[in-house]
Amino acid sequence: MRNLINIITENEDKFYYHITEKKNVESIFKNGLIPQQGNKTKLINDEHGVYLFPSIIAAEDGMNWMEDYLDDDDEIVLLKIKHNGTVRKISDWEYISPDLIPPQNISIENENF
Repeated sequence: MRNLINIITENEDKFYYHITEKKNVESIFKNGLIPQQGNKTKLINDEHGVYLFPSIIAAEDGMNWMEDYLDDDDEIVLLKIKHNGTVRKISDWEYISPDLIPPQNISIENENF
């Protein structure tokens, strides 16, 4: 049985943050954020989905572990996501969504994260 405490469905718009490499931004603004297992998450066997942080501070914390999987020349962008779909809390600082997040719900929060 699913743990319903960890499932959140917002009726109002909620903002989250997503970290990505700068080379992915053009595709994201064309296709949206597609639930998948990205190259970085494959390295640590994470599940398919769109990984989201509830705050900028949480995204900064997420960068601490993500830096271990980045090349020195990777440029990182912080995206702000408006999402009222389903999310599941997977840690104190990270959520995952099974939903496609359309491009119109995505903006750049910080180009040089």
